[in-house]
Amino acid sequence: EPMQTQKNHTLELLKLFASYMVVFIHVPFYGAPGSAVDALARFAVPFFFVGSGYYSYRIPCDKIKKRLQNVFSLTILAVVCSTAFEIAVQLKYNPEGLTAFLQKYTEFSTYVDLLAFNVPVSSGHLWYLLAALYVYVAFYFVTKYNVKETVVFIVSFALLLLHVVLGEG
Repeated sequence: EPMQTQKNHTLELLKLFASYMVVFIHVPFYGAPGSAVDALARFAVPFFFVGSGYYSYRIPCDKIKKRLQNVFSLTILAVVCSTAFEIAVQLKYNPEGLTAFLQKYTEFSTYVDLLAFNVPVSSGHLWYLLAALYVYVAFYFVTKYNVKETVVFIVSFALLLLHVVLGEG
């Protein structure tokens, strides 16, 4: 009989708290208290990546592949729903803009932005799913080819620096 792992209840409570914080990031609070709430809530999204890493550390490739498939399916569904919503909004409020919106899907720069800078076409809010997808793809190959943790650390640090230079700079 396979061994059952116990849930980390503290981490589960932190995930619940972090999910509320993500909502607070997207709800406008005004003045100094609003700025404080927004600043405090900014831990939430990175926390979910850390939590995913915690639950994914040293799991077999087949489980990573399953998670990758789940995130991919969710991403496709989110892109389809977001695009359909955007088309409906364009049709109702700006029918002339629909052609320009759909044309973005045919432009090379759209896919460069997507793959190099994680800028989704239909909704900026989908960046998290895409980032999770990229992380699981990388994690799959790191696990499959048994890449040493030192190499992963160095590459991660280099990618962080590249992000600061290209994304923030």
